[in-house]
Amino acid sequence: MSSEQGISSFDKVYKHLSECLEFKDARALWNARLAAEPDVKYEFNYIKNYSSKAQEQIVTTDFILLTNVIRSRVYVEAQPGLPQWKVECSPNYSGLLTESEAESIVKRNFGTKKCRTYNCKIDKILKGDDRRGHCKSRFAVWARDKLQAENPEAVVEHRSRVIAKTHQILNSEQYAQDKQSYFERQVIDEIRNVVLKYLDRVEMDVIKTAMQEVYVASIMES
Repeated sequence: MSSEQGISSFDKVYKHLSECLEFKDARALWNARLAAEPDVKYEFNYIKNYSSKAQEQIVTTDFILLTNVIRSRVYVEAQPGLPQWKVECSPNYSGLLTESEAESIVKRNFGTKKCRTYNCKIDKILKGDDRRGHCKSRFAVWARDKLQAENPEAVVEHRSRVIAKTHQILNSEQYAQDKQSYFERQVIDEIRNVVLKYLDRVEMDVIKTAMQEVYVASIMES
């Protein structure tokens, strides 16, 4: 156990690990990943809301943020009566310092002259300690909190760039085309499933008649 008052063995281990060369490399990589241009991708969810307007059946657009190995989700919500979008970015710092990268720092230095064990078990350092009265986060979580606290402005600036790029995508022609294509694919699939449901129960002429009536109804309503 630690002989210093108020400083746990875990804290001493983590402090020494943060002074190792590998942690300095991790810090440089963390900052480089935050400085990188966000690569914002999106995918659609098809959710029926039983609206009279078929287009409104798509009510959710899921954005997945991929900046190098950062994986965060950006929530997009259309504001009623407004042409703009409300974008909320909830960052996930596990990509800025991955579990394997944090584990490598521990395994290279724990139990050496650079970082004594202080009677801690490496398993507890890697996985954390959940015992009542002894709870300690695993090193990966501690390290991410430390790196984030060292340069919070970089995280805020990166988040702002993510939101700005998301707005740019939402207002692009490509996004509108992709959304329409996705919707049309869902319509095709729904029609096909209905037709297949009755295909072996009626003659093909019945199916053709149904499609013709749909066509005629669309003309009458236009």
